[in-house]
Amino acid sequence: MLSSKRERERLELSQRQLAVLVGVGKTTIGEIEREERLPNVVTAIRIAKALHTTVEELWSEDYYGQ
Repeated sequence: MLSSKRERERLELSQRQLAVLVGVGKTTIGEIEREERLPNVVTAIRIAKALHTTVEELWSEDYYGQ
């Protein structure tokens, strides 16, 4: 989920900081950003909220290859 990484970096958050906001481990954020893991619905919503955006904005570009 490269767009989540872009948004995280735009907000100047570390993976650890985002993980704390979302309630998951730093490793989980890294795996999601490297597309090694898909987040469950709850985690996806929490990531989007923490990054002040929507799930659709974060994942639609990656999913549809646009």
